[in-house]
Amino acid sequence: MLKLSTLRLGIIIAAIIIIIAIIVTWASYYYSSDLESDDNDQDDKKSDVEPEVIDELYLNALVVVDNEIPNLTVAIIFENAEEIDVSISGSWNLTQENNSEILDSGEEMVTILADTNDTHTVQPITDYIGSVVFEYSANGLYDSVVFNTTIFVNTTENETEEPSEDNETSNGDEDSNGDDGQSGGGGGGGAPPAPSGSYTGFNEFDPNGSITFTKDRITFTELARDHDGSIYKDMGTGYFGSTFTHKFQFKVTSDNKTLEGTFMPWSVCNEISTYHQFRYGADCIENNSDDHVGLALTIHPKGQEDITLSNESENITEPHGNIRDWTFGSAGHFVIPDEDFFGKMIYVTITRSNGYLVVVLYRDSSRTDIIDSASTLTGPDSYDIIQGLAARGARPCAPWYSDVFNVSGYVEALKLG
Repeated sequence: MLKLSTLRLGIIIAAIIIIIAIIVTWASYYYSSDLESDDNDQDDKKSDVEPEVIDELYLNALVVVDNEIPNLTVAIIFENAEEIDVSISGSWNLTQENNSEILDSGEEMVTILADTNDTHTVQPITDYIGSVVFEYSANGLYDSVVFNTTIFVNTTENETEEPSEDNETSNGDEDSNGDDGQSGGGGGGGAPPAPSGSYTGFNEFDPNGSITFTKDRITFTELARDHDGSIYKDMGTGYFGSTFTHKFQFKVTSDNKTLEGTFMPWSVCNEISTYHQFRYGADCIENNSDDHVGLALTIHPKGQEDITLSNESENITEPHGNIRDWTFGSAGHFVIPDEDFFGKMIYVTITRSNGYLVVVLYRDSSRTDIIDSASTLTGPDSYDIIQGLAARGARPCAPWYSDVFNVSGYVEALKLG
């Protein structure tokens, strides 16, 4: 009897164990399947939502590009080392330093391209003159900069003189893009008058006879890619140091849509230099010791099919250019749409500050409607010479170009600050 009871008990226990095992296996399968389904649903729902933490996304610097009221411009320089584009929500505040009163604020989505440095600009608006704090935060990143706002003061020579006849549109340039000096996207006030006498004291090196200039404007006519030339002024040893802001405007009046029409509407250097002298030197060998040194803005009226900007997959067939530190060996790239380029005035602000060189290109003289911006790391060097225009030059450095195409236009209203 005892043996029978023990046998029955063993059978019952074995059955219970089997039942428990079946239940555990079924529950485990159901739970894992349900969890996997939930994860997939969450992935679908979150595919367009920014992650809470993005590794290898950096806010490298804030650079105050323009501190003249009412329309300020601040560049936020990101670095995205991820292999995908990243979209983040950024917010900013502009406050008085003395009492933290908010003068302006904003919030917007920003997309930073994969594996690249990217320059984003914001434009606070204020009438306050004094010390302010600009703060920016996005995706756990934060930076701030303190600076003084100011008002435009025309300190150039001959400021009371009337513009010359060949420069009748330099103050406002209503014929270029419909801008009446009051356009803007943000805050009234209109544009300050263009400086008169911007190129007083400048010199000319023009062996090809394609450049002329007055005190108010530099004009280039049928400037070919193999022409040399420079309109320049030596300001003295080390005049252009680690911090400055320069403003000017330019227009391409020809319809040249080829890379051959490259020109430089701005550069600082220690010897007058064309594009190829910066890049190749006298012997046409890149990275050679005779390459010229300096900072330069280069404009290409149009790219070719095989032209790409750094880390961008699409060919660049629209007008484009770069801001470059030829000494330090770095560059930042920008694109100007066709409709904003040919026959249109482009207003430019270039700032060197906080270890970066930044360019912002605007559609309007009030500098509120931004076309594009770019930045690059800059070294510690200082420079003596300002070039209001320099040609491409040195055709022997690129003999594979079989044809010569010309570009015409002008540069004006240079303001050094």
